Amino acid sequence: MRILLDSRMLQNSGIGRYIQMLAQTMLEEYPQSQLVMAGSRQHNREFIAKLNPAVQSRISSVVYDAPIYSLAEQVKGLSIIKQNNTDIIHIPHFNAPWKLPPNSVVTIHDLIPFKRQAPRNHWRVTAGRMMLMNAAQKAARIIVISRATANDLIEDYPSVAWQDKIRVVPQGVSADFKPLLLEQVRSFKSRHGLQRYLLFVGNRASHKNLERLLVAYAILLDKYPGLQLVVAGRRLANPDAVDKARLRLGLKQLWEWEDCSDADLGQLYCGAEMLVFPSLYEGFGLPPLEAMACGTPVVVAQSASLPEVVGDAGLYFDPLQPQDMARQIARLLDDGNLRDSLRARGLLRAAMFSWQQTARQTMEVYREVAKGV
Repeated sequence: MRILLDSRMLQNSGIGRYIQMLAQTMLEEYPQSQLVMAGSRQHNREFIAKLNPAVQSRISSVVYDAPIYSLAEQVKGLSIIKQNNTDIIHIPHFNAPWKLPPNSVVTIHDLIPFKRQAPRNHWRVTAGRMMLMNAAQKAARIIVISRATANDLIEDYPSVAWQDKIRVVPQGVSADFKPLLLEQVRSFKSRHGLQRYLLFVGNRASHKNLERLLVAYAILLDKYPGLQLVVAGRRLANPDAVDKARLRLGLKQLWEWEDCSDADLGQLYCGAEMLVFPSLYEGFGLPPLEAMACGTPVVVAQSASLPEVVGDAGLYFDPLQPQDMARQIARLLDDGNLRDSLRARGLLRAAMFSWQQTARQTMEVYREVAKGV
C-alpha cells in the first residue's frame, strides 16, 4: 500500500511525535507499505536519516511548505495529492485541502482550538471550524486518539454522521521510555542539581493549567521546603502565566527545561517523585503514559481523556482546585506503599499502549478506505 502522509507538523510536540512514530512503525510492521512524506525538505530528511536503513528505501519526501490555514495550503496540498498516485492520503490534523479526495483519512487529535476560552485570533478559529467540518464531510474515515475526542465531536457537531466515520485509535508509548538503573538516575540528578522534585511535561499553553500547578506547589512548600518543581516544556509567550505566577508567588525552586531531548526526558521521568499533569483538556495525554512506562507515579486532572489513559494507575484531582491538587500530591509524597503500588500499576497500564498497536489499527482503517467499505 502506498500512503501519502502530510508531515508539515513533524517537529510539533504532540502531533509531531504522532507523525514520527506512526510513520516509523508502519514501515517496520508492514514491509509492503510505501510512504510519501509531504512537508519540510530538511525535517523529512533528518527524520528519514534516523530510520533503519532497511526501511529508508520505502519512504520518499516531497516539499509541502505551506502554512496552516493558508491559501497556499489549499493550492499546494491539492497539487501534491494529484501529482502523487497513492492508495491513501492521510492528513494527521483537520487542516486538510478543501477538495479532499474520497481515499482520505484525517486524524483529529482534539478540539483544543475551539474549547479554550477567549481565543486570541477569531479568524483563525473560524477558519479552523470550517476546515474541520470540510474534512469531516469529505474524508472517508476520521481517526481520533481517544473516546473523549470522539464524544466532543459528536456533541459539538451533531449534524455530521460521525458514527459511520470515526475510528478510535489510541496513541502508543515509545520503548525508549522505561525504568532506568538507580545509579543512572542518581548521576543525572547530580549533574543537574536535582534532588526531590515534581515534574510537569508539556508545552506551556493556557489549557495546561500551569498557574494553578504553581499555586499548589507554593502550598506544598510550607510542608516540604526542599521540594523542587521541574517544568519541562516549550514556552509559547514571553512572559507567560508561569513567569507571572512564579514572580507573584516568589518561587525560587522552579526549574524550567525548555529544550528537552528524549534521552533527557526519560531521565527526568525516572528521577521524579511523580508526574503532575493538571491539564484542563487533552485529546490523549502522552506524558502520563510515558511517565508510567518509566515507572514513575502520576497525579493527573480528572478531565477529558486523561482517565482513559491513566485508568486506575494514578491519583486524580480537580484541576480547578489547587488545594485538591496539593492534597493528592502530598498524599503520594507521604505514602511509600502507595507510590510502589502506583508504579507497579502504571507499568502494567503503559504496557497496554504501543505504537505497534497504533500502526495495526491505523492500517485497518486504511484497508477499509482502500476497499471502499
